[in-house]
Amino acid sequence: MAYSLVASGKAVSADTNAVTTAGINTTGADLLVVLTGAFYGNGDPGSPTDSNGNTWTGLTAIHTGAGGPQDGRLWYAKNATVGSGHTFSWGITASYPCIFVLAFSGSNTSAPFEAESGTSYASGASAATPGSLTPAADNELMVAGIIYPQADASDTGAVDSSFVSPMQQHAASAGATNCGGGITYQIQTTATLRNPSTSAGTGSPRTAAVMAVFKVAGAGGGGGVLPPSTLTLTGVQ
Repeated sequence: MAYSLVASGKAVSADTNAVTTAGINTTGADLLVVLTGAFYGNGDPGSPTDSNGNTWTGLTAIHTGAGGPQDGRLWYAKNATVGSGHTFSWGITASYPCIFVLAFSGSNTSAPFEAESGTSYASGASAATPGSLTPAADNELMVAGIIYPQADASDTGAVDSSFVSPMQQHAASAGATNCGGGITYQIQTTATLRNPSTSAGTGSPRTAAVMAVFKVAGAGGGGGVLPPSTLTLTGVQ
């Protein structure tokens, strides 16, 4: 069974409050992948939650440091409980949170996660790469994301390497106190090294870039690395 995207969703806070996506239909999916981001890093919000009560496993949180810290993290729920009207929530107050959701069918439902990479960049970075990964087998799934602060509603970004054009999200600019981001994926027919290069739009903000590889149904263990991709991002408050 091959991977297939079933549904996607996103939400961003127009102020500092926690966010909840609109309901999406995840029927048929067995793997849920979420990217979370926050501007202030004002304490640990913990895992995302969803209306179907799934259990979430967090990968490594990427923290860009003081002076307006930015946090980005990928999460996944395996063998997920899915259905129509499925919502996803995350965040704490004073954090300008954002959340991006992808739902897939075709995963290894017992142990889907294979490998991850992630890198933080201080102010002045013109592009961000999470670090190379190569899937251990053909037909595996790669998910990449970027979170950055000081975004503007007009900001856009890009990602290379034949990744699917990522979701975009934005809100009215609130000066430096906002969050931007995007998520993208690639289903690899042939396992190939990837390290997508992403840009965060106008300016050179602090950036957190993340990526993960997930095993396809019937695949065994193993770790890996992936090639560059192209990602379009829009400022998020």
